[in-house]
Amino acid sequence: MKPDLVNQRMTHDQIEKRDIIDGYLRGRLAEDDRKAFEEHFFGCDECFDEVQTAQRMASGVRAAVETGLLPAVQEKRAGWWMPVFALSAVAAGLLLAVTTWMTLVEVPRMRTETAAAHARETEALRRADNLQKKLSAQQLALARPPAISGGNLPLVMLEANRAESANRVTIPPGAQQVAVWIEVGTSNHPAYRLELTGAGTPVIVAGLAKNSYGAVAAVVAADALQTAAYRARLYGTAGPAEVLLAEYRLDVRRQ
Repeated sequence: MKPDLVNQRMTHDQIEKRDIIDGYLRGRLAEDDRKAFEEHFFGCDECFDEVQTAQRMASGVRAAVETGLLPAVQEKRAGWWMPVFALSAVAAGLLLAVTTWMTLVEVPRMRTETAAAHARETEALRRADNLQKKLSAQQLALARPPAISGGNLPLVMLEANRAESANRVTIPPGAQQVAVWIEVGTSNHPAYRLELTGAGTPVIVAGLAKNSYGAVAAVVAADALQTAAYRARLYGTAGPAEVLLAEYRLDVRRQ
């Protein structure tokens, strides 16, 4: 812009025709024109108010771009406001707007999304746990011993969920053996040992192995069992070492 107002005072007509205020705010005036305009608007209330209004509009536009919100209209204030202070105020306003937006909008949104994601993960884990329980129940149902056809072989199943209740078996006349079926679940020992204690001499069946149904099956001589209450204990063995895995009540009745 050509500095043709050096050493003379600017008039309102010259300011409007040459867009002096716009050039001043954009920093595009020549040094002499800038000094001449500042000498004018610092002593002219009308031009001073126009400069302040333009600066507030620019600040509002910047704030609206950053926050997506329109700033409230502010009343004009009389006073002496140097351009350098105006620029500092704009920067401070922008920083305050960004901080407010983060505190009131972005941070709560992130917290809400995090809580929702955690709730979805918890629900997914709950469903997976329920599904696993159903599958385990189905696998347990499939682990029942195959039907025994023919022969006179009584069968008693000792289940872990019946540890405190009596398991009963009736030995009919002529039966020579009794089959004992014990589910061991995830237990995995090289060998197992069954011990029945009650009436008479304890009955011990060693060298048992876990079968394809996930259970241990033992065959006990019928003559070794009397009508009485027995305590059945299953041990997991590994060489000379053994550990008690389960204990059951077994009521035997002979016909």
